[in-house]
Amino acid sequence: MSPTDLTAQLEGIVSATAPDAIPALLGALEQAEAKAWARLTIPPQPPKRETSEKLLTPAEALAAIGGAPTRSLKWLYACTRGKPFRRNLSRKVIRFEERGLRAWLAARAANR
Repeated sequence: MSPTDLTAQLEGIVSATAPDAIPALLGALEQAEAKAWARLTIPPQPPKRETSEKLLTPAEALAAIGGAPTRSLKWLYACTRGKPFRRNLSRKVIRFEERGLRAWLAARAANR
């Protein structure tokens, strides 16, 4: 709908409104104006990440990818640093998204 069409509709609504209902109409227009300004000034929020993903401990992650004997926890920590599926919950607590870890490992194997 174009601004000209909206203006024409608003003028029609104002003309058809009874004088005693105009204060309520002005209040509704103020609310609509506030919502419009909010849409202009507040950036859209990025979609939330799915939180139902299973998080694995480092030992579980190593077992899930078949770590021993060629892979160790040290290898897992070093190779996954900065990856999006690795979650550093604190300085000493690290978790891995199972699906992301498996996809990363499959991509590594495909590149070899």
